[in-house]
Amino acid sequence: MKLFVEAWKDRFAFQKYSVDFYYSCLNELHHTKDHIRFGELIIGMLHWKDGKVREDVQGDFSISGCNYKFLPAKTNTFNEKKHYQILCSDEFFEWAKGVMQNNTFDKNLLQDISLRFKLYDSLVMPTFILHILSPFLYPLYDQHVERGKRALLGQDTNVKLHHLNIKTYLEYQQFFCELHESYSKNPTLESIKSTDAALWSFGKWIKEAIPTLEKTTSLTKNIYFKPDDEFKRAVFEKIEQGSS
Repeated sequence: MKLFVEAWKDRFAFQKYSVDFYYSCLNELHHTKDHIRFGELIIGMLHWKDGKVREDVQGDFSISGCNYKFLPAKTNTFNEKKHYQILCSDEFFEWAKGVMQNNTFDKNLLQDISLRFKLYDSLVMPTFILHILSPFLYPLYDQHVERGKRALLGQDTNVKLHHLNIKTYLEYQQFFCELHESYSKNPTLESIKSTDAALWSFGKWIKEAIPTLEKTTSLTKNIYFKPDDEFKRAVFEKIEQGSS
């Protein structure tokens, strides 16, 4: 599977989504003891998710010796009146620190973000928050990476936002961990991001290059299946054979 990741990771939209900013924010998040700074780092990452972070010497957000400015994010991603006070609160900080110290995957944390803190109603945003708190347990999740996963497993690639739910995320999380393990035996934040970048780029390419797969369900409606572990191992083995 290393061949797949190496082939697709560099097609990621790095100009829009700065990996330097990503690495810097995640690194400082795990070290800061200031709940205000903690919340502001998360807010920075929310802008990063929307592709609204720009390096700018006049920017008012500084990290790792660089200044950045934030362009307006989508209101459902970051609404200052709704999100700032919660993300910068002591309660959220203590909860988040607990997440960061936990070494096991816990799907109930997705509901904490939606129900306890009332931050988001969708699935994608809670998975994003959990990813930046614990990137080795909670992969980034959206339509593109789900589409990339489905294509690799021979599933229906007609993916829309309303298709994403906790069940699909749990399946994706297992798939991602297996894919990442096949790519890197020594997990690092860089190898996690490379695996994500490859799936995102592949899934985005499928949507743009083969639009008929998005529009014509009659060609794909009979091929959807839930792969078992044996099938997934067989897929990985075939790809590995092709790379040798």
